[in-house]
Order: sequence, then C-alpha cells, then structure tokens
Amino acid sequence: MSRTRTTGNPLYVTAHDNRGVAIQKVHTPRGERLRFEAPRLGETNHLDAVALESVTWQDADEMADRARSVDADESIGSDTDWNDGTSELMVANEYGQVVLEKEGDSGVHLTAPKLGYDITLGVDELEWLTVQDHETFTEFLEQPFGPGDEHDHH
Repeated sequence: MSRTRTTGNPLYVTAHDNRGVAIQKVHTPRGERLRFEAPRLGETNHLDAVALESVTWQDADEMADRARSVDADESIGSDTDWNDGTSELMVANEYGQVVLEKEGDSGVHLTAPKLGYDITLGVDELEWLTVQDHETFTEFLEQPFGPGDEHDHH
C-alpha cells in the first residue's frame, strides 16, 4: 500500500510532437512534493519546494543544454491522453515555496516568490528533471539562496 496520495488535477505540458510531462501535487510521509512524470521516458521524479527553488535560479540556456543530454533512444513511447488539467500548482514547506504556472500548452513558469527567482521550462527541460537524482539538486543548492548568495565561499 502506497503512502503517497495525489491532490487535485495534474498540470499537463505537451510538445508539438505529443511528448509531454504530467505534473501533480502529491503528499508523502516526508511532506508535499510535485510529481513530474514523463511517459515517453518511463521516468517519474518527486521534487520538494527546496529542490524546485534551486531550479528557478538556473540559467535558462544552460537548462536547455542540459535537456539535450536526455537520450531520445531511451524513449518507450507514450499513449497518454493529454487532456486539460489545472493551470497552476504550488508546493511549499518550512524552507521554500514554488509556484508553477502553465505557459500556453508547451511550458511552465516556475517562481520562487520568497527568493524572487523564476524560470520558464519547456517539455525538454521538464523531461530532463524527471531523470535527475539527488546529486543534481545538491549541486544546485551549493548556493542555497541563488546565484547572489554571499555565503558561498567557493
């Protein structure tokens, strides 16, 4: 029996070639997360508010470059029916908060309101997020308050 439960409707982001990512709020024993599911890749990732905040201060061009690293040969195909879902999701905990707003059908705008950072991601970048492990977000968090973090001594 899974102790993860979903809340509300998913947010669907699709590309012109019917690739897509479904994003849905879930509650786990460790708190609320957003579940990113990329059926084409057969991958799912659950990200908390802090991990998602760290995405908001990444450079959009660098994120697009990283997304190109997802191996298309790993594709398992998708029969997903990308019906209309919700247009906004929010995840928060005692350390962070992120709001995702749908940008047309093919992207989402992530905003970290407490930190003042934001980024827009398309299907490629969202698929890339589904295949990342904890280490990726640990690297992003080397500057825990964004690129202007004065406490970073590297």
